[in-house]
Amino acid sequence: MTNVLLHLILIINLLNYLSCTDISAPETRILQGALRGQFLTTSNNRKISAFTAIPYAEPPVGDLRFEPPRPPSAWSGILNASQSHPICPQLWAVPGGTEPRGDENCLYLNVYTPQVIAF
Repeated sequence: MTNVLLHLILIINLLNYLSCTDISAPETRILQGALRGQFLTTSNNRKISAFTAIPYAEPPVGDLRFEPPRPPSAWSGILNASQSHPICPQLWAVPGGTEPRGDENCLYLNVYTPQVIAF
């Protein structure tokens, strides 16, 4: 009997938690396609939407190297905009740290907003 009661209490608490927690991710649409970001909480407990690694130009590789930027291509489906992208190449000014870090394909934008307007 005690075991059944403990399971019932656990299920009720789990349902209560799930009903109070927004587990969905923010979504929006830009000219190139749909984006799915993530919710973050600021240091003063404000909930914001974050969309990271949004391409704002074609990667400057191959024939596009040292050329003016071109608009990014459209994508199908929903782009996962909840993960960061590597930084642009940098030299670290530390002893023994002369290897450049980063990626030449770094034309990405991060957007943090308190409100997402759906289209």
